[in-house]
Amino acid sequence: MAVWLIVAPVLAEDCQRRDLGGFSWCAPPGWQRLSGNAIDSMAGQFVAGGHGGPALHIDYDFGIYSDPLRQLPPGATQVSEQTIMVDGLAARLVRFSLPAPVTDSATGGKRGIDADAPRYFVGLHVPEIQATPMGPLKLTVLAKSADEARLREAEPVFASIRFERRSEQVTPTP
Repeated sequence: MAVWLIVAPVLAEDCQRRDLGGFSWCAPPGWQRLSGNAIDSMAGQFVAGGHGGPALHIDYDFGIYSDPLRQLPPGATQVSEQTIMVDGLAARLVRFSLPAPVTDSATGGKRGIDADAPRYFVGLHVPEIQATPMGPLKLTVLAKSADEARLREAEPVFASIRFERRSEQVTPTP
């Protein structure tokens, strides 16, 4: 297993602290927030760039059922995992890549490489943020792009994550 050391670039001074419900992060001004569809958690997506090049997509899920990133997609290669700290809590950082997908071309049914499909991924999972009667609150963030270099934009955002901690403990009644 390879070990990656994150030396996150410093965020620009004009980054914006974004409150995402239960946690926040500091994101560059060019990141566009898209609405998320979630039933039992706070989930959503941000998209950065894509103007003349591959976009960076960042999905997040904050709740008790957040994906622990233990089962990677079939065909995942260059897999690495690292334990890091996020706002004083232990977290897992997972990197992997997928082969370029082959798709039917719009011209005559020829098959070709989909150059815009995400192939490179970096995910963050914080497994225990706060106890609840139904189980611990968790956070999973997954950044993906067709351009591996774009993932470097996500690393300082991951490092800027701050959790809203409630001082009262909820105790289930017997």
